[in-house]
Amino acid sequence: MARPLSSSPAYVNTVKVTDEAWIAQRATKSRATWYLLKLGDRWPRCSLGTDDKRQASLLTMKAYQAWLEDPDSDWRAACGNVTHHVGFKEIAETWLATQKTDHAYKSGVIRKFLLPFFDGEKHVTHMAMIDQAMVDDYKIWRRDYWQRKHNGTKISDKQAEGYGAPSATTLNREYPTLRQILSYAAKRGHMDKQLVPEVAAEASKPNPRPAFLGDDFNLLMREIDRWIAEAGDPQTEEKRRLLGDWVWINRYTGLRAPHEAEKLTWSDIRLDVNLLYVAEDTKTGKREVPLRDEAVNRLNALKKRHAAAAGELTASKPVFSLPSGERINLGDLFNAVVERCKFPVRADQLPYSPYSLRATFATFSLAEGRSYEWLEEVMPWAMNWLIV
Repeated sequence: MARPLSSSPAYVNTVKVTDEAWIAQRATKSRATWYLLKLGDRWPRCSLGTDDKRQASLLTMKAYQAWLEDPDSDWRAACGNVTHHVGFKEIAETWLATQKTDHAYKSGVIRKFLLPFFDGEKHVTHMAMIDQAMVDDYKIWRRDYWQRKHNGTKISDKQAEGYGAPSATTLNREYPTLRQILSYAAKRGHMDKQLVPEVAAEASKPNPRPAFLGDDFNLLMREIDRWIAEAGDPQTEEKRRLLGDWVWINRYTGLRAPHEAEKLTWSDIRLDVNLLYVAEDTKTGKREVPLRDEAVNRLNALKKRHAAAAGELTASKPVFSLPSGERINLGDLFNAVVERCKFPVRADQLPYSPYSLRATFATFSLAEGRSYEWLEEVMPWAMNWLIV
């Protein structure tokens, strides 16, 4: 459906210069300056620098001709508006340089989401190009991000969650970055302050993740050991042994289980320098995780089992797979062993889930004296859901 010209109440006296070029005056200006309101499928809303209707129409025709010849040309210069136009990429990078908190996180949002859309897809070379419709389009684009990453294959809601489809909480943490960039552009005269589009928050519900506190994690590991001992065949025993490795390593690295953990290959593990590399195509992107001795020892033991079974360990082999290379659903095994533990019902009635291992890592890291800044670098967005 075509967008109505009356959708911008800040403009009055709309005039059609051609079928594809419209001008209007700003309703709030003491000097009734004419603006190029619409050009083809674009809404530049840039000042023509004159309050003379005839002059405004002539300038618009120049812009229209330039636009017909090359829609990507600097047609604003042709209409007489020669003000230096600053694009989204320049504004975003300039704004980011002013940020003293959450710098790594904000940089990730800009690099991973905002630049691909506003600079890559929409080619925003002038901040005034960004209107409410474009922001709304971005929200749709962002929600579908992971489905596009998987080649447009139709996936279920459950699969989408597995691929990291953004929750309302995730989006609401990202939106302030875009909101502040737009405000920054307006304060520096690159956008009309009265026309800065709204980046409304999504309706969301709290999604806290309980940690294993006190002796609960030790109880969990003891139950896994008992379950391994009860296995009736070597294959079942190996699956439960892998579960123990998965639980322990996630507890001591803060990885997102299962989604980040399942992407790990042995090429991502540097036991010589005690580092683990999280892949780029994960929810918060590429990062380094320092490995504590507890994780290093467990990873070494798992690596030896893999090497002994295969004869030669390939770097591309998934870390959390059976020695044969077979992948199994460790999340289901985790839920089964938690059920065996018969933990008392929490006062908040929140159940333990694989994410509880991540929350446990965060909780104990803070208790051991690590800073919130350190935790945000190692496991971004942890403060969104951490609960003890």
